[in-house]
Amino acid sequence: NIEQFHSINDLNGREFGDEVLRVLGDEIRAFLSETEGIGGRTEGDRFAIYCTPQPDYRALLDRFQKRLDGISDKVSIHLRMGVNPWQEGVAPAALFDRARAACSKVRGDFQNPLMIYDESMRQKEMLNQRMLNDLRSAVDERQFIVYYQPKYNIEGDTPRLTSAEALIRWIHPTLGFINPGDFIPLFEGNGLIQKVDNFVWNEVAKQIRKWKDEFGITVPVSVNVSRIDILDPELEAKLMRLLEENGLSPEEYMLEVTESAYCENMERLIEVIENLRKKGFRIEME
Repeated sequence: NIEQFHSINDLNGREFGDEVLRVLGDEIRAFLSETEGIGGRTEGDRFAIYCTPQPDYRALLDRFQKRLDGISDKVSIHLRMGVNPWQEGVAPAALFDRARAACSKVRGDFQNPLMIYDESMRQKEMLNQRMLNDLRSAVDERQFIVYYQPKYNIEGDTPRLTSAEALIRWIHPTLGFINPGDFIPLFEGNGLIQKVDNFVWNEVAKQIRKWKDEFGITVPVSVNVSRIDILDPELEAKLMRLLEENGLSPEEYMLEVTESAYCENMERLIEVIENLRKKGFRIEME
């Protein structure tokens, strides 16, 4: 793949972009004439090569890169490459899928633009797919558990419990404990994190209510608000309905806007935060 090829087109014109594709295609054709294999442009700026194993894939990438470097001394063009070594019994389409996955892993990495697909990547992909498949049952069967990390005010001689932060954990029936660092980014990237957030929101509201009823105290708890939540037009109504159902006030329910929410549509983010603050919610920015 050519890094940020759309920007190259936008800044230098489509004719220049076409020249970049032609030069790269010519060099791939020259390489294929030296070995057994086939290749072609599959879409946009993506080229696929099916050839005999090579002794040094970085040297091959450097060869293609050097050819592009000679096009212009004013335009920076960077390639990245994913390789899946041939495996007996694996269909060519699957080989290319894995090579493409490896190529995506090094997007934007100009220092290390080559990735070789290996068993660890395959295992990671299988785990990711398993987690995506099992998300609904995880919610329905309450495999997710919410833990509460206390926050103390340490001014004075005796620390005082002032609030808590909700932390989600997944205890899978066959996989066991799954690290949040594995499933949270996955669900955020696939737009499914809202299912997890909604589960946590409900559990937290019930827990705050339970503490009030059993101990006569209020411990405000902060919950995550992700990008997909911010884009939800029903967010404010959903939160207010949740508080009403549990007899809570916005002051008892804190919202922590995650880093993922900053990535796009800042106008919407600012609007939502301002509206929630007007309703009495305390907003924390991660």
